[in-house]
Amino acid sequence: MNNIPDKCSRCGAPIDWEKGESSTKCGYCGKINYPKNDYLNSKFNREISKWIDQIYLTSRLVLRNKYSKVLFLSSIILVLGSIINKFINDPVKVYKAKIEEVCTRTAFYEKKEASQNKNLVDCKNYMRNSIIILDKVSSKLLNESKSDKLIKKERIKASINDEYQYIPYLNWSSDDIAIKFRTIPGDFRGEINYEIPLKYKLNRIKIECKKIKPLQKAIYSWITEKNKAIKIEKEKISSRNLNNTDTNGYPSLFRFQSKYDWDLEKINHKNWYSRLREKTIFSNAHYNTPNEIDKVKKIIRNNSLLSDLEFTKPINKSNFINKNQCIENLTNRFKENRNNF
Repeated sequence: MNNIPDKCSRCGAPIDWEKGESSTKCGYCGKINYPKNDYLNSKFNREISKWIDQIYLTSRLVLRNKYSKVLFLSSIILVLGSIINKFINDPVKVYKAKIEEVCTRTAFYEKKEASQNKNLVDCKNYMRNSIIILDKVSSKLLNESKSDKLIKKERIKASINDEYQYIPYLNWSSDDIAIKFRTIPGDFRGEINYEIPLKYKLNRIKIECKKIKPLQKAIYSWITEKNKAIKIEKEKISSRNLNNTDTNGYPSLFRFQSKYDWDLEKINHKNWYSRLREKTIFSNAHYNTPNEIDKVKKIIRNNSLLSDLEFTKPINKSNFINKNQCIENLTNRFKENRNNF
């Protein structure tokens, strides 16, 4: 019969047909052959079959080489590993229930069902994208200024450029970062808190502790100069009070004092950061200490976790802590804070 092929369509080897069979298998290459008028042998399907055969033959040739076989199997493992890893390390996974709860509640602010559905979808997308962006940025372990710039760029890429939406800022020294969703200006209807993963925070601590030596030097210089200034200020006030008399020459009841009495408290290893944040006339304008204080502020600005350091001894050259002590100090503080929440 003309519609029964006598040769394999793949390798050309002779094939035998049993009576009444609708297909036969090639004894040489294993290809299943069909009668020429069979549906599977239509022009379209023959092209597909030809394409599959080409892939099959190429694969057989490639897999005969042991190095190619290793490379091929490694590629498959790599792809599968990437898919599994993406699922396991999905940053949104731990927030799914909270997103569902917050966005469902947010959607009920709308009166119409269509608006509720739109609000629900928008809220979920916004929350998911914001978490993915914060996770991606925090994994870079950049300082806060660079992180904030990167967050803005990533939001534009993800089409989160709505002027209504609150822009979250990464703060390494904070326990949570607020992600807020709103539909009109000023109306924050849904909020969840993103927690920077422990592994990122601990790695950031290691980076910042590289600056522990210059920080301590800057603090020591600032404290030395500032405490000298405080001593001079106290002596001036005391001298003015001793020479202060009334019209009859008796000591006056009026006593001169600093505009900010608490600013005359000496700086030490326990109050250094609270004093660094003070904004008083005495702190910023007098006694020629701005250069010293600016050095401290510059280091803290780029390494905010160092502000959480707890020094147990006066900050002087004989008591300086090293990088490993800094890492241990901040790690313990960070873990304690997490356990308290």
